[in-house]
Amino acid sequence: MAPAGGGENVKHITKDEALTELCSRKGRGEHIDQRLEDAIRSCKALFLLALEDEGSFLSLIWQAHRHTRILTPPDQPRTLRDVVRRMGERTFAEFCDQAVIPPCSYNPRWFDKCRDIDASFDPQRFGRLALVIPTCGELKGTPNGLLYVYDGVHKTLVLAKRLLSGQSKYWPVDALLILPRPRC
Repeated sequence: MAPAGGGENVKHITKDEALTELCSRKGRGEHIDQRLEDAIRSCKALFLLALEDEGSFLSLIWQAHRHTRILTPPDQPRTLRDVVRRMGERTFAEFCDQAVIPPCSYNPRWFDKCRDIDASFDPQRFGRLALVIPTCGELKGTPNGLLYVYDGVHKTLVLAKRLLSGQSKYWPVDALLILPRPRC
């Protein structure tokens, strides 16, 4: 399947096309969450789109989860830009080390995958994100948010950190928009 970039901003694709791509990714050894497959199977429509600029990417709304609460305190906005700013100068390795940051409001093990992605970061292996329309509560809490990251939270956090620290240059990131938003 061709990337969504290259002049077309949004392109409709079928469930079969999306599932074929997931199968291909699995065949290359990539981990695919079952909930993503289930969401694709049960959705009404799928669209490929490209986040053409860094500002759009950094405006994606990131998860609020107990494992990452240190980066998403209650009642604080959760764009990728906001979340990475809360990281400050700390590295993913520091978030993995309980001796550096006591695990009172997060799970250090969750950041292991971020550390690994960052250590071997390759834009060619970044792949596609899965996005959904934010809930009213997510938009209220993050009024500058664009879309919600449904699948790809580790790699989006890594790329956002690399962009804001100047370690990486932005490229149009491809995404799959799933409509309507799957029930959790």
